[in-house]
Amino acid sequence: MVLAIVAVASVGVQWAWPGQTRQLQRDAEQLAQWLDVVRADARAQGQIAQLNWNAQGVQARVAGLPVRTFRWSGDTQMQGQGLDAVQALRLPPEPVIPALRLRLQRGGETQFVFSDGFAPFTAQAHGQP
Repeated sequence: MVLAIVAVASVGVQWAWPGQTRQLQRDAEQLAQWLDVVRADARAQGQIAQLNWNAQGVQARVAGLPVRTFRWSGDTQMQGQGLDAVQALRLPPEPVIPALRLRLQRGGETQFVFSDGFAPFTAQAHGQP
């Protein structure tokens, strides 16, 4: 009985104290949701959303709206498929956008955020949508 309680407590501590992988996964999921909000802002305003990122997070600017900021929970590198080293991205206001794939890295862990251009952004641990 005591061993069962210790085992359950250990699992609970592991869930409550997220490791690098879980923190990065949570960041990827929250970034996917945040990107959908920014995409909706761009559509509502009929303006392009300009995104810039660095090791601390991502900022989105849509004309006529306040700047939206997303902060990482740790030091994270983000790269986009087909994007240059300027670390900038534009989300057009159209309902269908070009497919987009972002790779998030922290330490040895990697997560991906995808959109095929039709569906909302999603987060996955592997590189294929």
